[in-house]
Amino acid sequence: MEYIFAAQNDAEFNYFHLFVKQYEGVLSNFIGLLKSKYKVQSLPRCIVLTSARTATELISDIPIPAYTNDYRVVFVPQLDTWKNTYLRQLDSYENSADVKEIRSYYEAKLNDRHLLQIIGHELTHHSELFSDEIYENGGAWFEEGLVEYISRKYFLSASEFEDEVRINKKLVELYEQSHPQRPIALFGDSKDYATIYYDYWRAFIKIMEAVDHCGGDELTVLLRYAKNPSLLLSDK
Repeated sequence: MEYIFAAQNDAEFNYFHLFVKQYEGVLSNFIGLLKSKYKVQSLPRCIVLTSARTATELISDIPIPAYTNDYRVVFVPQLDTWKNTYLRQLDSYENSADVKEIRSYYEAKLNDRHLLQIIGHELTHHSELFSDEIYENGGAWFEEGLVEYISRKYFLSASEFEDEVRINKKLVELYEQSHPQRPIALFGDSKDYATIYYDYWRAFIKIMEAVDHCGGDELTVLLRYAKNPSLLLSDK
């Protein structure tokens, strides 16, 4: 797998080059784990590092600045981009104590491990244990929740992982206080930032609860429910 820099100036190019130089070995180790434990047999041909505008306006109109397919991962390795993206979840909420806490978290606590986790999320999608048919027929939440769980557990410290759990639960509660609860099978059908991330965080929390129920082994959850993830909604 190769790294490609879609840069529009020298500063972007140099930043992308430095990021890869610093973390290529870390990502290589993670890829080794994906191959040995999660049956990742075929990876994208490249990871394209680029800016937010290029990722979300020129290459695609996907509003989240990281995505993948069989050929490439597109990823924006800039913390400010991700801070701003996550903060957009809060645009429709009043400035309550919870909103202030969430805003402070995203402004102060994100670091390069969170960036690596996002790349890890995209790469974990390539596990042969996931089914495209299930994903496309109401099971997207299951795969998205699992790849988020696996990549967070690998790249984040224990305290960072717990911070993410706490903040995600607050965001789910905020959303459900002002919106009807969405059927989980509708994962991914919205371009509203609050709804997009509500779907992600709720999927992650449901997977985390299932992993705890299965003795802390996410692979057990993956193997047990991959063909029928809807069982998770009642099998407690």
